[in-house]
Amino acid sequence: MKLLKDGGYFGFIVPIAIVSTDRMQPVREELRKSSNRLEYYNFDDRPGKIFSGLEHCRSTIIIAKKGVGTNKIMTSKYNRWYTKDRPKLFDSLKTVEVEVSNGEIIPKIGTELEKKVLKRLYDKACGKRVETFLLEEETPESIKIWFHNAPQYWIHAHPNDLVPKVRYYKYTRKGDTIKISQLINEKISDHYIPLIVKKEYADVLLALLNSSLFYWWFVIFSDGRDLLLQHIASFPLDLSSLYDASGEKLTELITYLMHSYEKNARERTNVRKGGYVIVYKEYVPKLSVDLIDQIDDVLADFLDFSSEERRFIKEFDRSFRMGKNSGK
Repeated sequence: MKLLKDGGYFGFIVPIAIVSTDRMQPVREELRKSSNRLEYYNFDDRPGKIFSGLEHCRSTIIIAKKGVGTNKIMTSKYNRWYTKDRPKLFDSLKTVEVEVSNGEIIPKIGTELEKKVLKRLYDKACGKRVETFLLEEETPESIKIWFHNAPQYWIHAHPNDLVPKVRYYKYTRKGDTIKISQLINEKISDHYIPLIVKKEYADVLLALLNSSLFYWWFVIFSDGRDLLLQHIASFPLDLSSLYDASGEKLTELITYLMHSYEKNARERTNVRKGGYVIVYKEYVPKLSVDLIDQIDDVLADFLDFSSEERRFIKEFDRSFRMGKNSGK
């Protein structure tokens, strides 16, 4: 930026972290203060890639025009595409204007409709967020729920009594045949992170975390790979009001959803160095999409979504999420 003359442009291709992580806040703020025009175009690396052959290359293309600073920037959605559609990718890009200050995280959205959904969430929450209802320590009135912290196309969370565990076994090998023998250990996978919440709010929070609404929130505010506690805590929602309005229905739906998850889970076995085998469950939420859609309908009713907003959330990236490689 210092090398540019006033009104000069530059374009950079950088990791997606530029728009989605706290550690990049100083960079975002410097760009904002030094630009008259600032645009961010965001790209996943699944299923198609900008750079063929590279792994973990989620990217943002920055276009900046040097100037005296602006609070209004242009941002795109988190673009996904199939390889066959790559030639048309840049012609189909859409952006929307958002206001930012102090280097805050930039939502990866590309339409006015998404801006309306965000505004509706904040307006309905009346200043409350999920963190308002989370507890730091367990009490007789609390319960743990667990979320999977490395989602791709679906987010799944589980009650304490159904959190999946990894089992470690000794084994013997005869040719290509492996025979599992003694159980060595059993523990919760490191990919599952606990939340502590009052028992009465557990089911409505589980419903939110398993919804397409929350998946959309995760996509627009995360790095596309890691689901962090801050993404959950910052979600604008009054769990108390949701419980009063729809708690009974959401409890019923989350019970059915957990049963569906267990029914459709795939048991996986991996041989590891050190002479042991691990056995774990792989969940396939797309096989339970009808129940997830019902949860989103209840949330949409509570949030007063329009029919267009409701349809957008339920169909968000649906073609990619339901694809053959989008099981987790």
